[in-house]
Amino acid sequence: MPIDTSEDSLVLPTHTAVHRCLRVSEIFGNMIGYVVEDEARRRTLNALARTCKLYSPQALDELWRTQDSIVPLIKCMPNDLWTDENSNLKFLRPIFPTDWTRFRFYATRIQELEVDDRISISIFRDLGVHSRGQYAQLLPNLHDLTWPVFVKNSLPYLSMFLNGNLRCLCLSVRPNFEPNLFRFGDYLSHAVPRLEELSLVVWEEPEDPYWCNAAAITSSALQLRQLKSFKWQWPLGPMDIMHLAELPCLDTLEIRLSNECADCENWPAIPIGRRAFPALVDLIVLGRDVAHCTTFMKVLGRHSLESLELSADVSSGIQEAHDMVAALQCVGNRLGHDAFKQLTIYVAEENSVDYVLDFDLIRKTLLQFTDLENLVLTASCLINGNNDDLEELAQAWPKIDMLELGRWPWHHDTRFTIDGLSAFARYCPRLTILIIGMHAEMDESEFDESDDDDETKGENEDSDGRNLCRNESLRELVVGNSSITNPRPVAKLLHRMFPRLKTVEGEDLAPTPERNRWEIVQDWISNTLAKKTEELPSPD
Repeated sequence: MPIDTSEDSLVLPTHTAVHRCLRVSEIFGNMIGYVVEDEARRRTLNALARTCKLYSPQALDELWRTQDSIVPLIKCMPNDLWTDENSNLKFLRPIFPTDWTRFRFYATRIQELEVDDRISISIFRDLGVHSRGQYAQLLPNLHDLTWPVFVKNSLPYLSMFLNGNLRCLCLSVRPNFEPNLFRFGDYLSHAVPRLEELSLVVWEEPEDPYWCNAAAITSSALQLRQLKSFKWQWPLGPMDIMHLAELPCLDTLEIRLSNECADCENWPAIPIGRRAFPALVDLIVLGRDVAHCTTFMKVLGRHSLESLELSADVSSGIQEAHDMVAALQCVGNRLGHDAFKQLTIYVAEENSVDYVLDFDLIRKTLLQFTDLENLVLTASCLINGNNDDLEELAQAWPKIDMLELGRWPWHHDTRFTIDGLSAFARYCPRLTILIIGMHAEMDESEFDESDDDDETKGENEDSDGRNLCRNESLRELVVGNSSITNPRPVAKLLHRMFPRLKTVEGEDLAPTPERNRWEIVQDWISNTLAKKTEELPSPD
């Protein structure tokens, strides 16, 4: 029997090998997995669902798995039930039992849902009233839910969307809107006991995150025993934070400290024989200033964290230098050095004052963390040291990937020079981003024209015979207000040490320069990389 291979044939004959293979759900599931995430994805899945009844269930599962609004699901109900004039969705009549048929057909397929603010309270109310007694759970297979707390009086209707399968719950809040979450954690312990991730996210940074008082979200130790991640960008009081301390699986914690957390005397004592946050690995602490964040580190005690971020909303001015020293000392004394990989200290730039930290502070507090991969000091600080200190730092952190020693460092009060960067080329093969202040004064004679094409020199030798190891990973170098006199030799030296360097960002503060000399360095490096790209052999 001849096989119809025309474009009008949408269904393969059942006796072909291809059709028999596609009857295996795992094979067809892998095919759906190759449907790329782009604008045409939904159209492609829709076409697959319509092509053959054999393919339809899995294609529909994938099509409805993730929804960024509940509106499409409601619009599956009869057309005479709802209206959506001017993007204002509302019901026109009561919901009859027969109206739920298509709703339920697709609702069971939804696993991730973000309820947007286009939904009015009347929609929630009608769904709750008319589904009562018929469906205990609107979305029985929902695993991941984002709920808009900023929609007035929407929180009571959250229960319709909760089920025993829910693993992740995110509450979204708008700035200057205070949600009523009093003892909300007690309710969740009973409604979704197997919850693994709980978060409250503020859409935009409010002018003052501490404008409201922290309301107690739990009355006792939280009973979500399977909770692994807790991220709360609204202020929490000391008691609520310590109620989280007994969760056995909690490995990721992000909290914003309330004003009363600044005083260590307000923190409840940890019960004798118990360890606070026994499984904690990743910690983010949001506070008013650096000292505010450090308070929680003191209460936490010694821990073996993998990553730590202290994020201050404002600078404490001239006091910030003292607070930064205390924070780094606390990190060095409180964290186990066997697993620690990432440290970020962020301070808002407003009202900040420039200050200098001696390299000896880094030596005593941070060089012990030999597995460190990221050190980000986004503050108005400068590290004062010499090239020997850079050599010591590079040897201590061979796995470093990102190193930021100040938000926009300057060359005053430091003895780092461009020659000191060779330590990173020699000992830090994974370094991709470097932010450092230094002196980059070089004579034009240090690199002559013959350096570009002299094949008699060793691969890692400059014109003076100095050994220059290469780092093939560094892509971005930020030098802030580092001093520079002759951009051409600087560019050549950087290219020798970091041949794949693409971006050099800095500002030349020399008196009345004709042009920012660091821009000349950037142009030279960009042109050199472009020439090398043109010289590569054609793929043909």
